[in-house]
Amino acid sequence: MDESRIYRVSEITDDIRELVEERWSRVRIRGECSNVTHHRSGHVYFVLKEANHELRCVLFKGYAQWLRFRLEDGLEVIVTGRITVFTQRGQLQCVVTTVEPAGQGTLFLALERLKNRLQAEGLFRNDRKRPLPPLPQRVGVLTSDTGAAIRDILQILE
Repeated sequence: MDESRIYRVSEITDDIRELVEERWSRVRIRGECSNVTHHRSGHVYFVLKEANHELRCVLFKGYAQWLRFRLEDGLEVIVTGRITVFTQRGQLQCVVTTVEPAGQGTLFLALERLKNRLQAEGLFRNDRKRPLPPLPQRVGVLTSDTGAAIRDILQILE
């Protein structure tokens, strides 16, 4: 490196980006979400924190649409992605491709959130429950009209 040479900012940030992306092209990171922003574009911006360290993250819309839960402040997660440098600001960041809750599985977390929402709406109250009729007058079936399921149901009804 020539100490007498004067570098442009873009040369430095572009060089650092190349070095970082070569070393950290695929990585899994565990941390606590903070400053979560669900942008109207569909992108999700957040910071992963651990003690006195933090890393800015972005989950672009194409990947965010596959989340089975909502990212929120305080949620501990494991992200998969690549480390890069956002050269316009000279900031290190993780471009995230997948997010999973740390500890509990995604499906369990999604089910718990749904259950809590329905509970808050009062849909599990006993006064809302109706007894099942001994012989139902109607049966609704949601299936393909050519599949095996509908044939089985029709056979049983006969």
